[in-house]
Amino acid sequence: MPNSARSLSVSARIGLIAAAVLLYAAVYLIIAPSTSSAATALVALPVLVAAWFGGLPAGLVAAVLAIPLNILLLEVTGDDGLATVLAFPFGYVLLFIGALAFGSIRALTTRLQDQTLALEREQAEIARQEAIFHDLFNASPDAIIVMQPEGPILDANPAASALLKTGSLTGRTLPEVAPEEHRAALAGELRRISENTARFVNTTVYNANGDAIPAEIKISRINYDDQPALLMHIRDVSERQQFAEELERQLRESLLLNRVIATATSTLDASFILSTMCQELAKALDLPLAGFALLNDEGTQLEVIAEYTQPGLQSALGAVFPVEGNASVEHVFKERQPFISIDIRADPRLDAAREVLSTRGTVSLLLVPMVLRGEIVGTLGVDAIEPRIFSPDEINLVQNVAAAAAQAVENARLYEAIQSELGERQRHEIELKQAKEAAETANRAKSAFLAQMSHELRTPLNSIIGYAELLTQGMYGELSPKQQDRLNKVLRNGRHLLQIINDILDISKVEAGRMEIDTRPFLIEGVLNECMNAVRPLAEKKGIKLIRQIDSDLPALYADRGRILQILMNLVTNAVKFTPEGAVTVEAVSVNTADFDPLPVQPPPGDGPWALIRVTDTGIGIDPADQALIFEEFKQVDASATREYEGTGLGLAIAYRLIHLMGGTIWVESEMGKGSTFSFVVPTTSQKPTQMPEMIVRPPTSQ
Repeated sequence: MPNSARSLSVSARIGLIAAAVLLYAAVYLIIAPSTSSAATALVALPVLVAAWFGGLPAGLVAAVLAIPLNILLLEVTGDDGLATVLAFPFGYVLLFIGALAFGSIRALTTRLQDQTLALEREQAEIARQEAIFHDLFNASPDAIIVMQPEGPILDANPAASALLKTGSLTGRTLPEVAPEEHRAALAGELRRISENTARFVNTTVYNANGDAIPAEIKISRINYDDQPALLMHIRDVSERQQFAEELERQLRESLLLNRVIATATSTLDASFILSTMCQELAKALDLPLAGFALLNDEGTQLEVIAEYTQPGLQSALGAVFPVEGNASVEHVFKERQPFISIDIRADPRLDAAREVLSTRGTVSLLLVPMVLRGEIVGTLGVDAIEPRIFSPDEINLVQNVAAAAAQAVENARLYEAIQSELGERQRHEIELKQAKEAAETANRAKSAFLAQMSHELRTPLNSIIGYAELLTQGMYGELSPKQQDRLNKVLRNGRHLLQIINDILDISKVEAGRMEIDTRPFLIEGVLNECMNAVRPLAEKKGIKLIRQIDSDLPALYADRGRILQILMNLVTNAVKFTPEGAVTVEAVSVNTADFDPLPVQPPPGDGPWALIRVTDTGIGIDPADQALIFEEFKQVDASATREYEGTGLGLAIAYRLIHLMGGTIWVESEMGKGSTFSFVVPTTSQKPTQMPEMIVRPPTSQ
């Protein structure tokens, strides 16, 4: 449109210029008819064109430039140009007047053209905005109504007609659309809105069908066709309200389940838990009755063990319902689904329970199973005393409570079983403690008896050994070879018997708690030398080599020197005894906690260093099955009457007890046919124990 207007304007300009030039020339020729007048008229043409297209400044400049051009033109035509120009000033005055007129007309025309174009643009923008508003107005999902205050509707979008279930709303009032019974209330609400000029209103709108629609209305005051009007933006909040109600319902159910679970975890009294659950559930559903019934061990009947009953209604606590022949219960057990009866009075499925339910005033019944680990253990029933249709949400809530109740019952049963087991265990522990105390008393009595008897036996035995030694030395005369042999046997057996008595005495002292340990620092080298010198004759007799290895940085031992010598004598003597050929090695080294990783025992308390002493032989070895027995009293690998090696089986048991009394530990490593290694660890002066361990009466069954 602007280009077309501009084209017409140019055409108009050309026409006007042509008319003006002709008029100018005619007037000028009439006033001064001559060749010079014609020339002046011809020169006026570009002046007028410049004034029209360039405006007033361009016209004036062109008029000034036209004077010499006119003089030149007159000279060419034969006239005295300068004289002619000076003789006819009227022509040039008229020329300047024409330039001024044409320049003014040009400015006015341009201004009118710009105003026309601006108006056209404004009209186009208004039309565009109206089109957008119209599209938004019609496409809005919310109802939009323009109406006079307390008057008719001036305009409404399609959503308004759809919301109010009516046709065109223009010219009608909102109360006219609503059913007659709601018109007065709606008119009053509109009057209140108009008077208070409320911006937001939450109210109820009624459509033509009489349906109540919760709505949120936004009101604005506007001018519509130069008259005051109300712009109403009506939003249907039914879904939002339903969503809020659903959230509120879920919150109530969650709070109920939380209270139920809190009750179930706060106590293990099944009766109290189930009664509380009944009360919470009945109040949440606004029902007068709720009860739990548990299945008996035989699975033949249900007994009501907990319930909630409103005051004035009869209790069913303790009532028993059969499973077989009871259609409602059979449905629950078979289908594992809720049983619902809207009116039990006309429901043949409840014949078996009708009498109990009728006395309670039950009309509607919902029965759900209590399932635990896939098995039904009971039922939860809620009753209404008037016809009631249970919603899916209510049914789901009752099922959730039943599941929590089943777990609570299981927890209570487990607690009772645990309590019973704990009681039984405590009773056994008391009996074991009494038996232990009796055994320890008897053991101490036995140890005291053995210690006393050992003392009494050693005196005459020492006399026998002493007299036998005097006889073998010829103190009472010469003996025959046969007599010498018999006395040597008496002497050897007497000494063996004395060793047995000494060992028994040591064991008795340990078990009686009378073994004294004299712990003090000493170097192991002297003890090993003394042990080696004592055992060397026996080793040389069997052709066995004795080897000694001692770390140069081994600290002094902090133990009982005499007991360490006794332990070493026992271990080295046993090693020589059970080694047919080869060598026996005694090794003493220093160890710390980290050195115990490859060892089969745990380190004693502390960080070390400790003294580790090993006695290794190349003898017959010990079977793994027998290694668990060798540290017990009177236990030998070969306990038969025809065993090859002598011994009482007390030496290692005594060594075990003495090592532990000195804060150490002892163990054995052996392989059949390849020898054995007996090792023990005792404290050093760098790891002196602050308190000696309690006496260990018996060794463990394995190492």
